[in-house]
Amino acid sequence: MSKFFYAVTRGSKIGNGTAQALIAWLESYINILFPENGIEYWNDNRYAKAPSLKKDALIPETGREDKCVHHVACYVRQGSCEGRIIHVQFVLQDGTHAELTWMKTFGNAEESWAIAEAISDALESILIWREIPEIVDLGKMLPRQYAWHRETSYKLPITMRSTKDSIQITGADGHAFYAQDWKDQGINAKFYVESRVKDWLTVLKNTGATFSHENLAVA
Repeated sequence: MSKFFYAVTRGSKIGNGTAQALIAWLESYINILFPENGIEYWNDNRYAKAPSLKKDALIPETGREDKCVHHVACYVRQGSCEGRIIHVQFVLQDGTHAELTWMKTFGNAEESWAIAEAISDALESILIWREIPEIVDLGKMLPRQYAWHRETSYKLPITMRSTKDSIQITGADGHAFYAQDWKDQGINAKFYVESRVKDWLTVLKNTGATFSHENLAVA
């Protein structure tokens, strides 16, 4: 299990399955996990040559064929002038490397490598295990003044209430951001609750929300 996310949904395709959709998802994912990150921009390979993936290219699947993904490779190198470059590549079964994107960042080495690790974890979850992290969708449930803002525009206190089989997240004005229960999962419901609570705590903290958590499961 990743240390960056906990709740997952079955699936192996982001949006329409293109490189552009996956890069946009990864950018949202990193902005939630590292709201103060030093990334200046994400490259979309518009000027790169094959096998780099253009924005409308479909993400290769895992499998045994030559052009299927064997594993994910994410690494950091020093920039040619300043800053660092974070590369995100798919290593295919035939040994070629198809670059998804690279990022120019002015973050320090520790942050840059942590971002590379977080991206690797997410892509392995999606492509290898066919499980999409929910943390990006959870983050989108909080309002922002502009879509690219990393901080929520909701300034009233938010309360997360969790029981042994459910979660509710509401604002002080009564607005319901999230409500879910897993009663049908029986004794396994607690695992669904625990994973969502952990991801919601990350989202609420990293978007600057004022919040409290009432754990009614232990009341």
